[in-house]
Amino acid sequence: MATTCLLDSTVIIDAINDRNGRSELLDGLIAAGTMLACCPINITEVYMGMRPNEAERTEEFLSLLGQK
Repeated sequence: MATTCLLDSTVIIDAINDRNGRSELLDGLIAAGTMLACCPINITEVYMGMRPNEAERTEEFLSLLGQK
């Protein structure tokens, strides 16, 4: 059975902006078979702090969460 990891908003924002090694951390979790997920609060926080130039990356990242 796969493990699911509920991501913190800070981790999501860092991954979208390629900061603090978060992309590599998440890549490692995915490689280990972990499903990455978020909750409505995360989505709200990410969208509230999103800059216009981050919209495409944000949509792409969030669309991938919870997919197998």
